[in-house]
Amino acid sequence: MIKRKTIAVVGSGIAGISAAWGLDPRFKIILLEQSSRLGGHTHTHSLNINNNDIDVDSGFIVFNKPNYPLFIKWLKELNVDWTKSDMSFSFSLDDGGFEWSGKSLSAVFSQKSNLYSPRFFYMLYEINRFNKLSKKIFFNPKIKNNLSIKEFLILNKFGKEFCNYYLYPMASAIWSTPELKILDFPAKNLINFFYNHGLLSLSNHFEWYSIKGGSKTYIDKFLNNLKMKKRDIDIKINTQVKKIDILKNKELTEGIKILGFNNKHKSHFEIEVDGVVLACHSSQSAEIVGKNQPSHSILNKIKYHKNTAVLHSDDSLMPYRKKVWSAWNYIATTTDKDSASSLTVTYWMNALQKLNTHTNIFVTLNADQYIRKDKIFKKMTYEHPLFDFNAIQAQSELKNIQGLNNQWFAGSWLGYGFHEDGFASGRKIAEIVNKQFLNS
Repeated sequence: MIKRKTIAVVGSGIAGISAAWGLDPRFKIILLEQSSRLGGHTHTHSLNINNNDIDVDSGFIVFNKPNYPLFIKWLKELNVDWTKSDMSFSFSLDDGGFEWSGKSLSAVFSQKSNLYSPRFFYMLYEINRFNKLSKKIFFNPKIKNNLSIKEFLILNKFGKEFCNYYLYPMASAIWSTPELKILDFPAKNLINFFYNHGLLSLSNHFEWYSIKGGSKTYIDKFLNNLKMKKRDIDIKINTQVKKIDILKNKELTEGIKILGFNNKHKSHFEIEVDGVVLACHSSQSAEIVGKNQPSHSILNKIKYHKNTAVLHSDDSLMPYRKKVWSAWNYIATTTDKDSASSLTVTYWMNALQKLNTHTNIFVTLNADQYIRKDKIFKKMTYEHPLFDFNAIQAQSELKNIQGLNNQWFAGSWLGYGFHEDGFASGRKIAEIVNKQFLNS
């Protein structure tokens, strides 16, 4: 009788869940998660405000149909409902000393002095120039990907108002990355992303959606589906993987020993499996595989930035003018703009999730010291990958060693860092593992 193969998936973010879902039911599958909940950046909080129960997201929030095809197909498979969202963007400097929003023409000029500012009109002109130039680059495959966005902007003589009050803040908000780090992003990759997400047009923006009841809804439906279909996926939370050892016999990989620690029971554990999918952050995967494996140096090329996220109801971290309030709000001071080593973005959750409450709920990154303590619901720390040239190189190099010693890597960091990237990555690895073990 042929022994049933066991595959471990480390990490239960969208990549890990996608991999576990996509693996063939003939495997015994173990899903290992170090925290007390599944989901990773899928993080929904249940609040009670004025005797009204509200579910609010603080990690993954929105998606669109053109750029999230696999994820949406899966949501339909799970019977998950979604609703229209708002993806407007605003910029506010020095407590309203200068601010604007792109959600409407009146919001662009909600600060009346903008109507009489040649610099502001020149910024609008340069937004249009950037969009046109970027479209030419997108459709020209011969252009090499060797310029950073900073070098690209200098080469094409874009002004500081366009850079500091439009492009850098928007890119910084999209990738949850400080402006100083955004400068190092490859220009072509950023332009490709802007084009694919409809950001190189003043009018043709995509419709965005959020999941009804919060993003945890798809986690619940995933678990319910496993029960209904009687899928053999052994889910272990509070289970931190520390390292993996390769089990060999005459230079042939015969299996993998996973060693770790159960955070709840305060005990060490060992599991022997036939293959492992590391669906955690690349930095975590590097620690787990250890310095002696070829993947270690590649994984370590991708760096991360920590962001403190605060779920709160303090509107002082929003633009000064209510008319400027948008779904995404980049808040800065002149001092911040000079250093640009951190970012402060406030997400207006009422607009993003259509919350059923008159109380304004926000998620703000990296400004917890300015938020009234009595207005804070929760604090979280998230890590986001930095997509500089080293990261792009690592993505390419990793393709050559996927499956070496029966180890595979998955995660949104293998794409642009978004939910579709994570889902597609996990699904692709599941297909490869299925083919390797079931066709051999």
